[in-house]
Amino acid sequence: MNYLDIANAPVLWYACIPLVILVLAVVLLICRKTLNIARKAGISVRECRKAFRTGAISAIGPSFAVFIVMVGLMSAIGTPMSWMRLSVIGSADAELLHAGLGASAVGQNLGSNEYNAVGYIASIWAMSTLGISWLINIFLIPSANKIEAKIKHRDDKLLQVVSVSCMIGIMSYMTVQNVIVGWDMAAAAAGAISSQLCLTKLSEKKTWLKEYVLGISMIIGMAVGMAASGV
Repeated sequence: MNYLDIANAPVLWYACIPLVILVLAVVLLICRKTLNIARKAGISVRECRKAFRTGAISAIGPSFAVFIVMVGLMSAIGTPMSWMRLSVIGSADAELLHAGLGASAVGQNLGSNEYNAVGYIASIWAMSTLGISWLINIFLIPSANKIEAKIKHRDDKLLQVVSVSCMIGIMSYMTVQNVIVGWDMAAAAAGAISSQLCLTKLSEKKTWLKEYVLGISMIIGMAVGMAASGV
């Protein structure tokens, strides 16, 4: 059986839909609470509507960028889990990273020909367990703030260097793992990297482009990879 038959099975839709509904319920509760606080603060309903409308319009760009990346995630782990994970977490690149880490833990590459049900299960476990870190952060924030303050007091740029270095190391490791698979994967990586560098430079002048850089780079990388493989 193809693992995508499992990934898109009705039972997974039944399992994912309640959590998405819960997220929508939380959003509605937050909106209701916000309106109550605004009323006590003397802010009119008209001003609240204007603020909500402005926020909704501003969210179109980031949401569209996440949707573009989600298409790639859907092709790898199926629609139900992609929809549920991005409804809860909202970070498409983080979910791709976690799914890839899970697959690599069992010796597979996310989305490759050898990726099967074992790799899929490992990806789901990685996405779910690594997502717990967001919950743990709630309890660690006070201590982390103290550590951050101490580091910034000694060198305010050290924390930025360490954080960026960690991300570069993780991304580079995953990229190399895929590049050594074959020429088509190497071409896809080269296309994505070069297009992201160009788009990032262009976004310095066209600021609206920043939210789309990742998604566009992925599409270009996939197109280059498909062309290199003769698809």
